[in-house]
Amino acid sequence: MAYPVWSAGTLYQPGDIVVPITAPAPTATAVANGDFSSGSASWDFTGSAFYSEHVSKGGWRTYVELPGNQASGGALNQTKLVVPVGKKITAACLIDQGASAAGATRGWVEIHWFSASDVLLRIDKGNQVDSGAGGAVHRSTCESTCPDGAAYCRAGIELWSVADHNHAIWGGNLWVEGTFAGIPADLAYKAVQPESGFSDASEPAWPPVLGQQVVDNEVIWEAIAATRVVWTAEPLYVSGATEPLWPEVEGGMVKDGTVTLRAVSRRVEDPNCPNTKIVAIAASKVFCGDDDIVRYSATVNPLDWSTDNDAGYLPTGLQNYGSNPVTAMGLYRGNLIVFNAEAFQLWQVDEDPANMALLDALPMGSTEHHAIAPVSNDLFFLASQGVRTVGIAASSTNFQAGDVGMPVDTLVQDFAQSHDKEPAALYFPAMGQYWLMFATGGAQPPEPPPPPPPAQVARMFAVAPANDAVAGTPVRVNQEGVVDTEFDVLVNSGLNLCEAHEVIQSGDYYLFAGNFRIDTSLYNFITTDKHGRIINVLGAPGGGLTNYAINTGKGLALTTPDGDRNIINHCGVSPADGRIIQLMSDKEIPWPLSGPDGTFLFSQVSTFFRERVLPSGEIERAFLHIDFPWIGVPQWSVHVMPAYDGWVGPWQRLPDDRAIRGVNSGGDTSVVIYTFMGGAVSSSFFLPGITTPVQAFAIDIPRDWLYFAFALDAAVDAATLWRVGRVGLSDRVLDTEFTFNSIQGEADIPEGYREILGIDVESGSIVVRRKAPQPYVSARPDEQGGFNAEYTFSAPAGSSGCYAVVDARTSEPLTLSTVLADDGTYDPGATSILVYSMTKLGSVGAWSRYELPFATDDWAIAGNSLYLRSGDFIHRLDGSAVGDEVGVPGEVWQFEIVPFPGVIQWPWLEFGQPGVTKMLYGFDIVGQGEVSVSFGIDQSNGGLFTPGYAVPADTVPGMVIPMPLAAPSLSVKLTYDGSEPWQWNALGLYLQDLRGMS
Repeated sequence: MAYPVWSAGTLYQPGDIVVPITAPAPTATAVANGDFSSGSASWDFTGSAFYSEHVSKGGWRTYVELPGNQASGGALNQTKLVVPVGKKITAACLIDQGASAAGATRGWVEIHWFSASDVLLRIDKGNQVDSGAGGAVHRSTCESTCPDGAAYCRAGIELWSVADHNHAIWGGNLWVEGTFAGIPADLAYKAVQPESGFSDASEPAWPPVLGQQVVDNEVIWEAIAATRVVWTAEPLYVSGATEPLWPEVEGGMVKDGTVTLRAVSRRVEDPNCPNTKIVAIAASKVFCGDDDIVRYSATVNPLDWSTDNDAGYLPTGLQNYGSNPVTAMGLYRGNLIVFNAEAFQLWQVDEDPANMALLDALPMGSTEHHAIAPVSNDLFFLASQGVRTVGIAASSTNFQAGDVGMPVDTLVQDFAQSHDKEPAALYFPAMGQYWLMFATGGAQPPEPPPPPPPAQVARMFAVAPANDAVAGTPVRVNQEGVVDTEFDVLVNSGLNLCEAHEVIQSGDYYLFAGNFRIDTSLYNFITTDKHGRIINVLGAPGGGLTNYAINTGKGLALTTPDGDRNIINHCGVSPADGRIIQLMSDKEIPWPLSGPDGTFLFSQVSTFFRERVLPSGEIERAFLHIDFPWIGVPQWSVHVMPAYDGWVGPWQRLPDDRAIRGVNSGGDTSVVIYTFMGGAVSSSFFLPGITTPVQAFAIDIPRDWLYFAFALDAAVDAATLWRVGRVGLSDRVLDTEFTFNSIQGEADIPEGYREILGIDVESGSIVVRRKAPQPYVSARPDEQGGFNAEYTFSAPAGSSGCYAVVDARTSEPLTLSTVLADDGTYDPGATSILVYSMTKLGSVGAWSRYELPFATDDWAIAGNSLYLRSGDFIHRLDGSAVGDEVGVPGEVWQFEIVPFPGVIQWPWLEFGQPGVTKMLYGFDIVGQGEVSVSFGIDQSNGGLFTPGYAVPADTVPGMVIPMPLAAPSLSVKLTYDGSEPWQWNALGLYLQDLRGMS
């Protein structure tokens, strides 16, 4: 940062920073009088040491003496040496022990570090010289690094002697070397006076040492180092020396050096992504056809298809010609063109959805998405009639108007009928060609896996009783009701408190809601992997214990106290990595959970429910909406209903956002009541033949059943048995065979535990849940009314009944299959290609036709090369090759070059007046490669041609090639056998009209 320069007579505020006009005198870069040539000047003596000139062995002179009968002393040089923080200084001196015995005296050099206020911070010592036999002189050296907070250092000599020794020791010749600042880097001066003041008329003598001050009239300046941030890059994550053993399942983890890696899915898992194959990329978004609309992702984030004002959809179905589903998409001059079977729409697209708009719509359709290709500044597409371009077809609004594809319309229509694969097109810029490919046979695309078997379900329960050391710990139970020992939360997670109230599963991860403690920290949500290892934890605001927890179908919601209020938190779990996703946080419940007026709140499936008796005697009932995402204050739907006499079951939320309950007033039938939670609209119907209390509902939408639990006694008590019934969801017809005659496993259930509290439907199975610890019964009802019990699982006494479903179906990886012909030989298939070659700008291009001896599945362009895939083989277009390389299967695949012949044929030409015989005398040809020439002479006889006549590539030199023929019209066909490179340049015919006077 640049600071202002000091100026005379200027008002400076406390804290102002300046740099001087005249830099201060540099600090010393060597000690003063280190050799004592000026006597004791610049030295401070300490202890019993004193200045005394002494001649040592070898002529060295030492000047600091410590008598033998004194314990210690030294001399510290007065020179202040400024060393940048982190830099080093080295000091050295000579020590002469004289006649001292080894170890009786010692001497060494020292470096003393001081702060700006002259406070000693640290002393660094050099090596001790404790032996000098024969009067030898030895050196002591000290290397020291400037510590933080140090402004300068001073070097000195320290001497020591044992108490009973009478021989002197001497030191001298102090010198230093290293990185000296002279003037500290980035030296500046800060005003530290208490009030604002004016500077003097002349510049002060600036101190060169950090922290020292100087008075400048009314201003006091203190030497500081200008702020500078130095960044040091250090690797946080370093992979190991060898490649790790990669996990093969999603969510699996492996340690690689200092990095822990988790296997994640590469799928787009946003529910709004259509996952169709009609895709285009524009404006930094991915556009995808979805029936009669086009959805698009968030900008530069193809994984996000839900964010408001970023992701969304184009309402193509609401515009002109939008009644049919989207079948193809492409880009035309920067705009998105959307095709269906009858028309196309042209849309302006932009990163900002507000700037997207419909530009045009014309009745020209296409159903071939992969046959669209941008060519130059136009767009080629395959219509029902053939290849068309947007530029020409749109201007004429007519497929029959002259367009580039009309010369090959007949071929295109024939290929579309005779080839069994979807046509594909590309534009190859390196050759200026549009390719339209029709493939048949050969390697087939991946076959879809067979339909999965019925889902193998695993159930989760909090099975440990309340008085157990691991109370509330969830276990996983398999399809047969056997505990899965691989899943162990306590072993894998380190919990010392585990009270799971609810659980939901997503991918290979589980989200639990309840109370969980790790060490001393309390959490209300945890996620684990399929082995019970904790992935993520989250505590509710306020840190309270969970009161109620429910499964909303989108996540888990729970209530916790926070001071004098109660709050709701709603969380989900990411199927990709097990992260906890906060759908809603810290929303206050507007009523107390309980109170003197009888108000209470309790949970039911997928909702929170509150009811109380009003002074009028009516019942006020409120449902809490669990929306995704939850924005703003939680919404309650409040309904006031008459009080019922008799049995009134609890409300329960259904997947279609309705509330349902059973009512029985002791009459001839029970009543099922529906209430739309978003309003006051209600409906009800009777259950004929059911005259007892009804509760606990579940919907099996694919099979159109509504399941319910009903008591076998009109007056319910602890001894009452409960059974499961079902009624048609649409026709409301009771299945009496199932309801009254099926065996439903009520036997041997003790009194007090017989009431059915819940029914769940999963893949055609139902799970009947009673009060813990009594059996959870799984059954697969059939259309004939059979209950068909699958297994029964009893949870231990005191369990919380935590429950979830895991879909364990798997599929094998897709593979390409090799297709054999009827005789058992390998069939590589074939591809017919129509190529439109662009000529010079403004001129009409030309069509050519090619046959490949293999079926193409896909293509790609990398650099200037074109690649084609056929089954498990990748072919590259090579302009110098004279044939196609084809693989032949066997124990070892063999490859051979199959030459491709070239044929050029002209249409039937009149060469003058139609119907008049013309006489051909001869011809000339110019090109490369040997060619066989034949002539069509009878257009009416199915195209009768003369036998091929082989001629040199270039016949212009020499005589004309004679070919006497007479016919009203002629067609010429050139055939190249493909054994060598070939090229045609020109053909000349010599003929005469046989009419008289011609």
